[in-house]
Amino acid sequence: MKVALSILAAVLISVGLFELLFDKRVEVSDRNDHWTGKLSSPYAHGTEHTQKFEEYIVPLSRQDTQMRSVTYIYDQFGMRAKDKLVDYNFDTNLAIVGDSFTYGAEVNYCDSLQGLLEGELPAINIFNFGKAGSSSAFFAETIETYLKEIRRPISVLVIGVYTDMTIGDLPRILAVHEFGERMYFNGVPVSPSLYKRLTQSAVENLWFTLQTSARKYSSTFNVLFPPGPAQDFAVDLREILRRDMFPGMGDALMSNLKRAGTVADLTPDNVVVWLIPSSHVLTEMYAARSQNRQVQDFVALTQEFWDFISRRLMSAGYHVVDTRQKIYSLFLDKGVYPFTVSGHFRPVAYKETANEVSLAVGEMHGGMEGYLQRHSELKPCETVSTGHVF
Repeated sequence: MKVALSILAAVLISVGLFELLFDKRVEVSDRNDHWTGKLSSPYAHGTEHTQKFEEYIVPLSRQDTQMRSVTYIYDQFGMRAKDKLVDYNFDTNLAIVGDSFTYGAEVNYCDSLQGLLEGELPAINIFNFGKAGSSSAFFAETIETYLKEIRRPISVLVIGVYTDMTIGDLPRILAVHEFGERMYFNGVPVSPSLYKRLTQSAVENLWFTLQTSARKYSSTFNVLFPPGPAQDFAVDLREILRRDMFPGMGDALMSNLKRAGTVADLTPDNVVVWLIPSSHVLTEMYAARSQNRQVQDFVALTQEFWDFISRRLMSAGYHVVDTRQKIYSLFLDKGVYPFTVSGHFRPVAYKETANEVSLAVGEMHGGMEGYLQRHSELKPCETVSTGHVF
């Protein structure tokens, strides 16, 4: 008996020391509430929540990282905003729709695309329809949902399309076709099959609640039982991408973008499509340069596909903001790494993007220079940080 108690005490002490010294807890929810329902639904109105994230100290070195936190605030319409109650009192309305990049994951409000555009485009209401984990398959539904909230027309629409071909927009579209729409259960994104089980079984519900609580509060649990990849979230194209797939995938994307514009009651000349760079592509480009070799075929095909899409978009009348090479060159040529560990933008990447988006929007207003001169006194956010040179 004494031996058993000694072993138990040793285990408990070891677990306690591990929890004290190592933080392996997981943010299991990217929602601030206990919402159960569709991805396109608004966030909880007039609330806020804080999320931790990991950032590189030395680029691409998982041994040299630091934890940071950011607080997200949601306004009276359930959108990310600078305050819980915002006066949207200008005549012109610009909406941005997309996934976590558009939402502004892992950056403070003033460093997000939304916050920077408010500084670059004063006297325009900026509405953030961004939803973490979304894809162009849901943009039209998301726009429709938020238009019912704000009850005013959109003058300009900025659509963010994540170009990563492992977990980006196209892989998520394919996952929707193969597995169905991911849902939220108690603020956590889950597969359609799991969502059905959770809503029908009290036992499944209890087990899910215990697991999510353990992942949120216990580093030991996450090390002993690491979370597996969500295969129904995105269909990885690394092994299957071919040129003969370009037209079909392009048609699916163009159809989704057209539906988004139609719901917003806008023609392509009032829509900006922002092609969001991929940290996976940059990592391979850096490795290829370091090893004095060509990039892998998959990355070359990825770049070729999005060049093809960019041309199609411009031919269809869209304004295209393609900052891929500019963002990649921040690290390859200037030594400034633009991504966090999870692959989201750091402030310096958003600054480059906001400059390009504001120029595109400015063209719709008869020239950016004159527009800024007329409204230069309105600057709602502090100056963005430019990032560290590694």
